[in-house]
Amino acid sequence: MLLALGLGLLAIALAWTGFQQTDDLSYAEAAWSWAERGWFLGENHWALRHMIVLPLAGLFRFFGRSEAILVAPMLVYVGLLAALGGLIAARIAGGLAGALAAALIVTLPVVANAASYVTTDVPEALFAMASAFVFHRALEGRRRVAALLAGALAGMAFITRETTLALIVFYGLLFLANYGRDRWAYVWLGAGFCLVFGMDALFLWAGSGDPFYRFAITHKGVEGDNPLTSIRVGDGFFNAMGVIEAPRWAQGPLMLLTSQKIGLLPWLALPAAVLLLRRAGATAEGRLLRYFGLLGLVWFGLLNWVLISLWVLPRYNVVPLAVLAICLGVGLARLFAKGRRWLAVALFAVVIGCNFGLLALGGRDAIHGERSYVQAVREHPGAVLRTDPSTRYAADWLLAIEGLASRAEAGPPLPGGLYFFNPAPRRGLPTDWPVQRPDPGWQEVAAYPDPPRATGWLVTRFGLDRMLPAGLVAKLRPQPRRPALYRVPAG
Repeated sequence: MLLALGLGLLAIALAWTGFQQTDDLSYAEAAWSWAERGWFLGENHWALRHMIVLPLAGLFRFFGRSEAILVAPMLVYVGLLAALGGLIAARIAGGLAGALAAALIVTLPVVANAASYVTTDVPEALFAMASAFVFHRALEGRRRVAALLAGALAGMAFITRETTLALIVFYGLLFLANYGRDRWAYVWLGAGFCLVFGMDALFLWAGSGDPFYRFAITHKGVEGDNPLTSIRVGDGFFNAMGVIEAPRWAQGPLMLLTSQKIGLLPWLALPAAVLLLRRAGATAEGRLLRYFGLLGLVWFGLLNWVLISLWVLPRYNVVPLAVLAICLGVGLARLFAKGRRWLAVALFAVVIGCNFGLLALGGRDAIHGERSYVQAVREHPGAVLRTDPSTRYAADWLLAIEGLASRAEAGPPLPGGLYFFNPAPRRGLPTDWPVQRPDPGWQEVAAYPDPPRATGWLVTRFGLDRMLPAGLVAKLRPQPRRPALYRVPAG
């Protein structure tokens, strides 16, 4: 377990991005509104994800706003998800399987990345898998309180994101099959779900006057970014969401086997899962393995082939990926127990090594220019630094938490003043913005270039740009960015 912890910390360090001025801004603003007012009705679907917003609001209330506080709940959620996956694997095949599964989960790029910025994927997966695990325990021991708790955890998952519908479908299939032969357990499960979901719905109803407020806001959010109605242009190889272009029916398997946010895990875990589930037998451990195998299958099928109003994305599939990690952890532990230790170690090292490689070669900081602007404002006390409106907007939260907003302005350069030029703002510039490049007469005060990337050197050194698709080359060797601060001549 110490090895799993060390690997997890290294993976998170390699994946670290911090604040990205995307969904995390909505979470931060909603949490700050709760911290200031004590009662806040969110107006978008991010603000209604109370299992993320409320813990964050409590931390803001006691410790103030900072990037470290913003990501603290996500670090906890990632750690808990890895620990839960390890616990499930340990109950199936012992402590070694648990340690291996925990390491496989926490080093997955899609999970490790989620530890450094606020996102819904890991909290939802944690609550959903915790609900399934607790409910299985309830069925084993006919414990009503455990079934009630499982329902409450499912409710927490659902108000975190409505894609938890997959968990409800899973429970529905179990009920139809009379799994566990205890119908009353399902009644208590539903009661726990209704308790949490009902309290949330009553709060939203009291604040908005609409008993279906959550569904109205969610529908608005889905329609605003719907693959059936939205037009997002990719580069011909990857679509706009970073998944290989393909018909909808093929996108899910392609995403699972080729995404840089998943790595090699499915290539080994899928065969391991098939072998393990075929040989699971009638033992308690075998039933638990099949139980979670069904959960992963239902989740993957529903999210990728049924809910076609959602994009096919690795981050929507954290639950099935965690299930695959559990299966591979169990399979490797059994190889180890059979004396094939070097084979188990080699397979584990290949998957973990691929995860680390993908993390080290991952995407760039999307707000490098905006962070550089904040750094420039910090480094020039007493001066007001102007920049383009897109950079100023994207940097606003970072400026506000450092108390620098009063010295940062959006506007064209002034004679004798300081102007920060960002060649790649987080958002597009206004069409009428007059500054498209630095003027040759400006004096450069400081530059903030991108750090060099090993992938770019590899592409150039081995001539890979002549063999690989243009979209892939652009990911491996992106155009360098060099934001800089300039002094504008007074004359």
